[in-house]
Amino acid sequence: MLAQATARRAARSPSCRLLLLASCSANVLLVYHLFAVRSLYTQPQPPSHSATRTIDAADRAAGVLWLTVAIMTVPRNEDYLTATLESFAAARPVETSLSVEVLVLSSGATHPAFERARQQYAGDALFRFETNEHRLLDRRPQLRDEGDRNKPGYRVRQQTRDFVSLLRLAAGRGAAHLLTMEDDFLACPLLFVTLGYVLGKAHATQRDWAAVRVSYGLAGVLLRGDDLLPLAAYVLERHEARNGQ
Repeated sequence: MLAQATARRAARSPSCRLLLLASCSANVLLVYHLFAVRSLYTQPQPPSHSATRTIDAADRAAGVLWLTVAIMTVPRNEDYLTATLESFAAARPVETSLSVEVLVLSSGATHPAFERARQQYAGDALFRFETNEHRLLDRRPQLRDEGDRNKPGYRVRQQTRDFVSLLRLAAGRGAAHLLTMEDDFLACPLLFVTLGYVLGKAHATQRDWAAVRVSYGLAGVLLRGDDLLPLAAYVLERHEARNGQ
């Protein structure tokens, strides 16, 4: 459902491979800990809670979002974001009952590709562009440690804090579901149709599902809207550790 447009990036340098490994590891932990997170940061909900059902006709009439696609982006030497957003524009759902929004959050320095896209899609209801004006900063800003597979370095810690900002922002949009995305993955043409099928199956199980993985890295994790703030709190609390240490 999601294809990485720049896989060659991972083989370009050891630092890229380290970041890719860190991203994959973070996502394994993300899915693994979701159930524990709920018990720490939320109160138990009855089976009829909104997170356990799909959006009904009344919700659609009230303008409730079915899905937010959350994309975190930073300036790069190459422009990957343009192609990514073009792929989502081409894959936009034709089914009007599926209310979808692509939320793009820019963090860091001036981001020319982001600004061009914000102007290009200014009149397109599918897209929403936001700037991380109050970036979460390292409590030890003097550190420039590279880290390793057992301890996240300062770049990975900043990436994680930016992800927390994205989760918080997405939670405020009120969508029933969220799909995490990276800014260099292309959406397949039938992405939203397939996601509708996957989420329908997940809800039909009548189980308290936490997440569904449809890609890799920091892309392709389907979450429930009610889990976003608890997850953000947990990730921020533990973002300086790895493997629960």
